[in-house]
Amino acid sequence: MVNEIRTPIPMKHPKLYYIVGAILGDGHVYKHFYQIAVTSKDYDFIEALKQSFVDLDFPISIYKDRGCWKIQVNQKRLSLFFKNLTLEKLKTMLDTKEKVCNFIRGFFDAEGTAYLMKGKYPIIKIRNTNRELLQFISKLLWLLRIKVSGIYLDRRGGHGSFGKKDVFGLTICNTSHAQKFCRRINSDIKRKSKVMKLGLQTTLDGQKWGKRLVTCR
Repeated sequence: MVNEIRTPIPMKHPKLYYIVGAILGDGHVYKHFYQIAVTSKDYDFIEALKQSFVDLDFPISIYKDRGCWKIQVNQKRLSLFFKNLTLEKLKTMLDTKEKVCNFIRGFFDAEGTAYLMKGKYPIIKIRNTNRELLQFISKLLWLLRIKVSGIYLDRRGGHGSFGKKDVFGLTICNTSHAQKFCRRINSDIKRKSKVMKLGLQTTLDGQKWGKRLVTCR
């Protein structure tokens, strides 16, 4: 069943762009149905995305499917919005820093990892099969004065859970720029946010956390 809404999609609401980032990162827009779905083993991510949908009054359903959590939206207007969305259109929509940060945060929560090298140096990594999309993210980050260390081929297609597609990685290894990401983008997932805050505290107060690797996907 498709849910219809008479009110327009809230284009000015920053949380819409968290949803856009999450769906472009890890979602699926069905071609022949007015349906959008995001499937993940990460329940915390599903909960964070759910909250954004709730904030915008979008009706959703959440259920478990073959060992993964699935959040589903059956709505014609929102489905058409995503079917017609291109990077060029998205670029014009992201007209404030708040929208940009929410979009990147949604994409990062879907596809990103934050970890502390030697227990104190923050590193950001985002993986996706769409290199053009990662390049778009890189340009948006530069608008926030956050410099990406590089975009590279992370894994050849045909291996692992990504199927036949090549997987590309975007990394921010420079401590200063990684900290800017932690501060300006952050995460709506508590465990990721906790690691990112540790990365900020280490440099600010000089604490030493020992030579260990703290990773949070």
